[in-house]
Amino acid sequence: MIKGLEPTLAEAGKIKIGKLGEERTSRKGAKFRLPTKLDHFLITTSKRDADGDLEWDCQLMEALPKCKDGKIREIPITLHSESIDEVFPTAYAMYGGKRLLCRGDGEKATRWKCDAKGNRLNSTTECACPCPNLEQEKCKPHGTLHCSIIVPGLAVAGSVHKWRTTSVISVRYMYGSLLQIKQACGALQGLPLWLKISPVHVTPKSGPTTVYCCHVELRANDLVEVQRQALRAARTRQALADITGGETPRLLVSPPASEWETPEEQAEIAMEFFPENIDDVPEEPNGNGETVPKTQQVLNRVKKQSQDPPAAPAQDLSPSLAEQEPWDLTTEDIELAKAFEGLMHLVCTATTTGRLKQLGSIVRETNLPGSEAEQREQLGQLRAAWLAKMDELGGNK
Repeated sequence: MIKGLEPTLAEAGKIKIGKLGEERTSRKGAKFRLPTKLDHFLITTSKRDADGDLEWDCQLMEALPKCKDGKIREIPITLHSESIDEVFPTAYAMYGGKRLLCRGDGEKATRWKCDAKGNRLNSTTECACPCPNLEQEKCKPHGTLHCSIIVPGLAVAGSVHKWRTTSVISVRYMYGSLLQIKQACGALQGLPLWLKISPVHVTPKSGPTTVYCCHVELRANDLVEVQRQALRAARTRQALADITGGETPRLLVSPPASEWETPEEQAEIAMEFFPENIDDVPEEPNGNGETVPKTQQVLNRVKKQSQDPPAAPAQDLSPSLAEQEPWDLTTEDIELAKAFEGLMHLVCTATTTGRLKQLGSIVRETNLPGSEAEQREQLGQLRAAWLAKMDELGGNK
């Protein structure tokens, strides 16, 4: 036997409350599939079809109890460890451009460095966690439940099904339900549990809506029966421990946002749970571990280009930086440039072509908030105003 060999459970399939829909093209030309949220469970195998999608486990779904509308909203499961951290590991994670970009534990995070185009490099940096990306919902809490589905005649040992979520409500509900069951019973492993999905009414800034969240339940006639179930499970574990010599290795499962995720898995997670980040260049940590907002990144890059000595004849440089104008934007200007109205004000009040060229670089490179249609309209207005102001100033600096 290899010394130090770590046991790891294979993946039997996934339990999903969402799926990938039709293919779309982002505003920057990236292909992605729009996720669709569900009010019920679907279960896949670990195999993929010709299109690269996970195959539905029709045999298993057919054997599970269903609601009146034929949908699965509760699944009988069992867990394989007493540790909540092992059966439901969690992490903060940020995906973008179909790759994992950052993961953290609430105190510190590992962030992959990216090139100027946003492509991930094989180099990481450590930064504080959480950071402003969490408030902007570019980073999300990420939890994965590892369980076995209990179906007569289809029981499986040696592998687990995974249910994954980036909903902060589901993460809290799942952790809370596991914690309460363990406190009431003194155990988790081997108990007959139910994974359940239910509607939750929430009121975000966009207005009231209904979301579907998951938790686990231990069902019995009363608390005494619950404790009896826990005792029976404990006796079974003890009997098995006697047979195996008491050896109980730690359950090793793939945590969320893991370095073990393949590029295909990262792309699937990014499309299903982070479609809004599909075009994003990640925000970069500065020397103090703080996050540099995207608009500030663009401004810093343009400022550096404008101050660096030219490495080639002027005609070979970007038109906005060809003459290497001195940097003319203040801290107050930078704050204004983060919004459409402020950037429009800066363009319309520019008094030199040098300042206007620097603003033109920002207009071309930054991403304004709002829907895709709103962004197109705003950029069109900014470009028209920029051209009119350049005509007005002519060659006067």
